[in-house]
Amino acid sequence: MPSAQQVESYIVKVGTAAISANVILSQAKTLEEVDREIKDNNIKGIIFEPTLDYGQEQYIDVLNKLIPELATTPNGSRVKSARYPSLSALIQTNFYSFPGVYKFRVKIHRFRVF
Repeated sequence: MPSAQQVESYIVKVGTAAISANVILSQAKTLEEVDREIKDNNIKGIIFEPTLDYGQEQYIDVLNKLIPELATTPNGSRVKSARYPSLSALIQTNFYSFPGVYKFRVKIHRFRVF
């Protein structure tokens, strides 16, 4: 039987396909590469696992470095980033709460975030 985390991952993949979202599977290995991916692809939203190890850090730490506005953005609010003007939603899987980030489990019920 799959774990709740695996089920959530499957739902994300099927859901993004169902709404015809452009999905980019990140191959970035450094902070600079993540920065370039967001800018070059005019990304509007990122769905991520916050505790995913990303080198010496977790992915949420990488996003906090790239988007300092997250520290002052309330949970579940749209992101307003000077560096990434097209980016409006960060959606995280898992149970944790982080400033400026929607919880996937909550947003799946309301659906429109971009």
